Order: sequence, then structure tokens, then C-alpha cells
Amino acid sequence: MSGEDKSEGMGKPDEAGMKTGFIGVLAVGLMIGIIIGVAVGAFCFPQAQSQGFSAGSVLTPEKAGVRAIDFITNYAVAPGVDVELINVTAVEDANLYKMAVNISSMRGTQTAESYMTKDGKLLFPSGIDIEEFEETIEQQKRKEKNRTRE
Repeated sequence: MSGEDKSEGMGKPDEAGMKTGFIGVLAVGLMIGIIIGVAVGAFCFPQAQSQGFSAGSVLTPEKAGVRAIDFITNYAVAPGVDVELINVTAVEDANLYKMAVNISSMRGTQTAESYMTKDGKLLFPSGIDIEEFEETIEQQKRKEKNRTRE
């Protein structure tokens, strides 16, 4: 027993050192991968809060209408022009309110459509229905072709 070769056990610390080094490299690689994944995720998938509105920041249709009329009256039309809200409706899946407004002056009365974000921060004086606009252009092109053939 005293003559046993104890060098057999000496080889195992080298194997343990290699395993520890390998596990260390894997752990560092895993941490780097997680950091890169979080960074990419932050840019590719921004928080849902930035695309929508929090419940506390959404105006009621009535408040949005009052805000729009106040803004139009004070900043968008000349003094003496009357602005009256006809109605406010929510635009489905758009975070917008659509408003019909009467604008009256000495020249007459005109009805206009405006849009406001539900948080009341942006007011759009009008909107373009893209499908309707494209159809109008196509009709004009067809009429023009018919005129050139005649």
C-alpha cells in the first residue's frame, strides 16, 4: 500500500481545472448573450406604453371636443369667426377622435372634419381617406384617357 502510485490522483486536478475553465467561459458567454439580447430587445420591441396611451391620459370625447374648439378659436381662425362643435366620435383602432366642426363667418358657414389624438396633444385639421383619394385619381386618369381617344 505504501508502494502505491499516487500520481494517478494527480491527473484529476488538471481535468477539474479544465472543467472549471470551460464552465467559466460558458458563464461569461451566457452573460454576454443575455446583455446583447436585452439590448436588441429594447430596440426591436419598444414598450407598449410608448405606442398607446395610459388610461389617465386619455381625454373623453367631450373634453377633446372642447380642447379642439378652444384651440381652433384662439389660434386657427381670425377673430370674429365662430367655431361650433357638431360631434365627436372615436376612430376605431386609431387612438384618434374624429370631429365635425362648423366654421361660420360673414362669408358663410363651412363644415370641416378634424382629428385629435385621444391624449389631446395633436390636432389634425383634416385627413385624407387614401382609398377614396386613389379612386378619385384613377377616375380622373380614365376620363383623361377617354378624352385623348376622342
